[in-house]
Amino acid sequence: MQAEVRVTIVTDADIVTARQKGRELAAERGFGSTEQTLVATAISEIARNIVEYAWSGEMTLSPVE
Repeated sequence: MQAEVRVTIVTDADIVTARQKGRELAAERGFGSTEQTLVATAISEIARNIVEYAWSGEMTLSPVE
């Protein structure tokens, strides 16, 4: 299991990467399909805001218990 994933966000392609990584982390932890989609959607919204308003940034995805 991955403990932490960092994704640099600059372009729309990076949004897709962050979304995929978040979905993978959720799946590894036993989240169902619906929950994986919710996680991916939240990540996508944040990443889109980075691209649109900050022009670049980084997301760190990690599990919290």
